[in-house]
Amino acid sequence: MPSILLGGAWKELKGPPALFGAPLQLTDTKLRTLTEPGKHSDGLGLYLEITKAGGRY
Repeated sequence: MPSILLGGAWKELKGPPALFGAPLQLTDTKLRTLTEPGKHSDGLGLYLEITKAGGRY
């Protein structure tokens, strides 16, 4: 399990970072309504790329 240093002590993480206060930036609603071309990141390494033609990858 991954660990994190909090308050001078190592704590073991028992779930994904979103469960520890990191906001999910790419929600289901946001993914469905995004139309702006470019790369849209969730902040944890996942991203959605929208092309100028509207393709989603």
